[in-house]
Parts: sequence; C-alpha cells; structure tokens
Amino acid sequence: MNKLKDIIYDKNDIFIALIIVIIAGLIIHNRIEIIMAYPSELIAETTAKESAVVSEEEWQPVIEEPDEEDETSDEEEPVNEEEEQSSENEEEDESQDNPVVTEITIEIEYGATGSQIAQLLIDKGLISSLGEFYSAVEAANADTKLQAGTFKIPSNATPAEIIRIITR
Repeated sequence: MNKLKDIIYDKNDIFIALIIVIIAGLIIHNRIEIIMAYPSELIAETTAKESAVVSEEEWQPVIEEPDEEDETSDEEEPVNEEEEQSSENEEEDESQDNPVVTEITIEIEYGATGSQIAQLLIDKGLISSLGEFYSAVEAANADTKLQAGTFKIPSNATPAEIIRIITR
C-alpha cells in the first residue's frame, strides 16, 4: 500500500500537467476557426470605422458668396490694362509661393506594423511609397519608437518630420 501511495505522490504533478495540456489542446482545437478569423474581423471593423468618418480630403468648406451690393459700386474706376495684368501675375505668384497647408489627422492603432503605418500615410497623401517611409524610419533610427495614437501632420511635412511627429 505504501508503494502505491508513493507512486501517486511522485507522479501526481506530471499527471496534472498532462491533463492541463490535453484540456488546452482541446479548447484550441475546437476554437481554431474563431481564433483565426479574429484578425479579419478587426480589419473589417477598422475599415467600417474609417469609411463612416468623413476624411479631410472629402470635406469641402462652405464659401459664402458676397452680397451683390458689396461687389459693385455705383462708380466704376477706369483700369489700366497693364496694371490689371501685373496684379493678376502677382496673385498667381503668391499662390504658387504659398501653397495651402492643412493639418491631416491620422490615427495609428496599437500594434500597427510599419507597413500598416506606411499605407495609412500613403492613403492620406503624406508620403508616396513604402520605401520612402522605410528610409525615413531607418534614417531616424526609429524602428522601435513608432507610437500608437492620433497625430496631426501638416500636409507639406517631409518624411523625416512625419517620423519625428509619430515617434513623440
């Protein structure tokens, strides 16, 4: 009887560990389809959220037309054609020198990979290619410093400036 008792005490830990492994294996086997479908569900959910929010590129500001009374006056001043052309050229030069800069908001999800972040930046029009993003990350030595969160990035930001913003 003592021998049986000693065997049970000696092998009890191994027996319990074996039972736990078998139970875990059965649970994983029965739930593998659900486990493997989870990333696809996250992608679908994220895509649905992004499509529900109006992006800044789609948003158009409402510009009110000035009243007719403000546009015209009773007296018309004579205009020299040369002055008119030079003022038009000055306006064109100013618009070319000072492009409109907007802040683009991006949201980087926790656990997003470098390629997912790069694709997000490409979709928003901030960078042109994956290689450009990877080069900027490598140059900044920011491989492990990319942060999750919501960031506002100027539309004219260079790749190096973008990396500096998303690694804060």
